[in-house]
Amino acid sequence: MFHSRVSLFRINCIALCLFLIFNIMGCSQVKQLLFPPPDQPQTPQITPEKSPEIHTDGSISEIKNFIYARDLGRQIVISSAFQAFLDQIESKNFSERMILARVDQLGAGEALSPMTSWDLALEEGLIDGLISKQVKLAEKLDDIHIRAISEFRESLPEESFYLHPILPSDHSTIRQKYDASYIILYQLIECDRSTLNPSAVIYLKLIDLRTNMIEASILVQAGSNIQELDTDALNRYEEVRQAILSKPLPADILSGLNQMAVINSELLTIHGVYKSNLSNKSRMAIENGLITALLNMKQNPYIVEKYRGFELKFPTVHKNILFNTNPLIYEEWGEFIEKSGCKQLLMYRHVKNDGIYLRVIDAQNNGAILFSDVFPFGKRDASADLDLHNLIVREFSEFFPYYLLKNKSIVLVNGDQQAVDPAKYHNDRTRFNHMRIALEEGLTTSLVKNSPEFNYTIVEKLKTIYLKQPWMYKGKIFNLNPLYLENWSQLRSLGYDTILLYNNLIPYETLTPGSVDNKQAGITIRLIDLETGEITYSTKLSTIGGDL
Repeated sequence: MFHSRVSLFRINCIALCLFLIFNIMGCSQVKQLLFPPPDQPQTPQITPEKSPEIHTDGSISEIKNFIYARDLGRQIVISSAFQAFLDQIESKNFSERMILARVDQLGAGEALSPMTSWDLALEEGLIDGLISKQVKLAEKLDDIHIRAISEFRESLPEESFYLHPILPSDHSTIRQKYDASYIILYQLIECDRSTLNPSAVIYLKLIDLRTNMIEASILVQAGSNIQELDTDALNRYEEVRQAILSKPLPADILSGLNQMAVINSELLTIHGVYKSNLSNKSRMAIENGLITALLNMKQNPYIVEKYRGFELKFPTVHKNILFNTNPLIYEEWGEFIEKSGCKQLLMYRHVKNDGIYLRVIDAQNNGAILFSDVFPFGKRDASADLDLHNLIVREFSEFFPYYLLKNKSIVLVNGDQQAVDPAKYHNDRTRFNHMRIALEEGLTTSLVKNSPEFNYTIVEKLKTIYLKQPWMYKGKIFNLNPLYLENWSQLRSLGYDTILLYNNLIPYETLTPGSVDNKQAGITIRLIDLETGEITYSTKLSTIGGDL
């Protein structure tokens, strides 16, 4: 009886509580409280964002890193060095929209490294600085592509070193969709990503997408820790730039240049492939320094950005044709003009820690060589390369009867005693070194320097003119001309009037590097008139034992 009364009391208490709740909250709210819908999602709790003061030290460091990297990018653009870049651009260009693109070593066939927030911050700083200079920049979407890496070094035939990295077909996209006429390419050469003292060396190049011309070129360094960076690329850039500026191209040559490409010839005419022992950064820095110096010589743009038409001969071809024939694959200069869009070609060969050789070719005038010379660096190792070139120029200029070449078109042919042992010559050709190149470059420089006075032309060899194969000498009279020809008219049809046939007597490739014999010269020379087939002149040039 007692228990039943207690239970009844509890029920009455619960009923009283429910009655009070219903009166206070309302029926619908109580129903939701006691019987929530089965699939009702729970509302997430939103916590206020934490202030920077209570972030971890690592997060604060990352934020600072981003801020300082962005400041570094802006510092690069507002620097006096960058102002020199802007000074190369005509003022009207600032009314045109531009695209900013990071390319690094893409032009040498290296993939872009994974980008970090630091790299994003650096580009944001560059954008900030450019906008403050009233440069109009277009925001990039997702339809500008880079060329496939395989196109640079794995294509057949291979293409020349340092090509434009943006897919050429996307140039029209940039112009039409983005209404941009220019693209600023930049390479991050070296950088220090430290939080408080970031530093960077960056190269920038402005391309006019309507003409494919390089309008401006500059290397800028910024930050307080530049001296701590790997400065090899910076040094290569600067030594080449200073060497070219200290000895500018002749004014009459510069005035005629309007669509010129620049290619690295290295030892292509021997190996058929690039074999530089420098990193791609340093190799690109050499060409960057050369282009910067060349643009400083002339106000109007005249250097073409390379993106098509620079295919190279197959390596096996060089073993069977005239030594030091131009490495481009074309048979006619008109074909080169059509494929590349260029009218002139500048070829350079870099001699590490010593100097750089330049040759300018007029493609419109059947490959006439307009200029040839070496440019020594301020601090140099004085290697035999440049010394042999200068020796040949000096000695050849003193005694050679240039009047015999008046009104002629001359082609250089290296015979190298092929008539004695043609099989040995063909084998040795694969072992030739830079000294053989320097020797012919010296002959070319001497002939080009004296050409204005006597009105003749030295022609760059382009067509694959073949040498006799060893078996072709069997059963024939001794000392045959090394060219594989049926008659001289075959050469005359190419625009040549005279062959300068030289035989080198010093096997430079067998000498010890640094040997004094590398700085000696010993050659014999014959001039052959292609109209008559007569030998019009024969001489020697020798510095061995003081005999000249």
